[in-house]
Amino acid sequence: MIDLVTGHVLLPHQADLNTKVRWERIWKTTIGEGITGGEERVSPRPGFRRKLQYLIVPFDHIESAKLSARILAAKKSGLAAIPYFGRGSMLAAELSAATATIVPTVWNWAIGDSIFFQSTDVKDFDSWDVRTITNVVGEVLTLNTAVTNGPYLAGTYCWPLLFGKLETGDINPVSNYRQGLEITVTEQ
Repeated sequence: MIDLVTGHVLLPHQADLNTKVRWERIWKTTIGEGITGGEERVSPRPGFRRKLQYLIVPFDHIESAKLSARILAAKKSGLAAIPYFGRGSMLAAELSAATATIVPTVWNWAIGDSIFFQSTDVKDFDSWDVRTITNVVGEVLTLNTAVTNGPYLAGTYCWPLLFGKLETGDINPVSNYRQGLEITVTEQ
């Protein structure tokens, strides 16, 4: 099944944490002549773009088939949404409704952010929820609707979603019976 989040194909597959997840910030600016005759940096975007690259190693042939279908759909549109691995928050209490309590974190959750919850059991890779944050009070996040694939236990991680352009590498063998696919998503 292909799921879209704001027009981007969702890739809910876990990163293989046996390899390094790579984060990058990209500034796209040009140098022009300033009013006083000096140089001035000009950018159509006030901040940086995020880029995330990691390896996905499907658990079994079922996940592999779903990953292939999602990658093909994302390549057609050119747009993908992925969990921003490494920038997540841990749930401080079980989540089964529309209010998530998280452990204090450096990630600055805001109203309107998309948040991704996923089962911690690798066999349940397709058991996840994406919600929009409607209110933030300290470490309490109010979601637009209750989660349907939970409950998500305390200690489970949740991640913001990164939306952007998808690039993929080749499928490479990881072991005698498993293969991996490296993906890169860059904000636009």
